[in-house]
Amino acid sequence: MIPTRRYNTIAGLTLGAFLLSSLLYGYGLLDSWQDKVTDRFFLKSEPPSDVVILGIDEETITAFDGWPLPRSVFAQVLEKISLAEAVAIDVAFTNRSARGAEDDQTLGLAIQRFSSPLILPVQFDARGGQPSEPLGIFMSQGRLGFVNVLADYDGTVRTVQTKQDSYPNFATAL
Repeated sequence: MIPTRRYNTIAGLTLGAFLLSSLLYGYGLLDSWQDKVTDRFFLKSEPPSDVVILGIDEETITAFDGWPLPRSVFAQVLEKISLAEAVAIDVAFTNRSARGAEDDQTLGLAIQRFSSPLILPVQFDARGGQPSEPLGIFMSQGRLGFVNVLADYDGTVRTVQTKQDSYPNFATAL
């Protein structure tokens, strides 16, 4: 009789724990805990050692008289890193340069001369509809990857689409 009683107690506690955790999970009360565990195991704080990230900071923007930067600056960077295995530029070149056609041509020629893979961004509008591609002058050598991501409630991106329409994800294209 004691083993049956012990069995019933264990079964009841197990069932109760299962029901309680199911309710907590169903109402989203475990989401933040689950996200913290996911972050701990899967999010890296630094890029791999063979990846170099060139950022555009306020000092750079000020040095070149504001945003957008001249496209000739991007052309100079491409010339200086010509030995890179691949380059991704996450700046939309969807409109003509405010500095004139020569600025666009300078970058276009640098892209044509660049021999390594070059990935340029495609951005979809807020509703995920129409893609905005770079101008045709920049498309001679570049591959395209979409840059839209959806952040979770805390601003962290934990999942990404690998493809949208016919475009691969920006990181996948690289």
